[in-house]
Amino acid sequence: MTKDHFLSDSRYFVDMSVPLTGFDPIDLQATGMTELFLRTLVAHAGPTPALQLFKHCAEAKKQHSTPFKLPAEADLAELACAVTKMWYLGAWYGVSAHAYAKLTAKAAANGEKPAPNEQYMVSADSYVEGLLWRLTGGHVPGAKPTGFGSWAKAPAPIAPTPTGPYKETA
Repeated sequence: MTKDHFLSDSRYFVDMSVPLTGFDPIDLQATGMTELFLRTLVAHAGPTPALQLFKHCAEAKKQHSTPFKLPAEADLAELACAVTKMWYLGAWYGVSAHAYAKLTAKAAANGEKPAPNEQYMVSADSYVEGLLWRLTGGHVPGAKPTGFGSWAKAPAPIAPTPTGPYKETA
């Protein structure tokens, strides 16, 4: 797969995000954030590291690697964590300075220049559509009201995710 192919079709980004988030592709696409999150990843990591992360996730999927294992390279592992946080919280938290230096070196070797390693909310919608709310069964304060009298009903049980049902740990 070429970088152009990966960058031109957000379905590849969704496929990469499935093992990172534990959500089905349809759930990820339903957020409406796939294009924006792909652009954010590529802007901050560069196309080459983004493609390397995709290839790692595709290989893990091909080998049915459960549980998912982060890449051995620390910079790609941090990039995977940054993408996961972006899906759950709607914010780009970036990577450590050391990982960013390695990612920018990889990108520069291919004539790419990543954006600064700054933390920010990707968009107002990305916060509202964050997977955190779906996972917890919660509602975004001030953005998706639960409806009149909803406080009088017991909360719905947390639905099982593709990785299995929710279990309380100590």
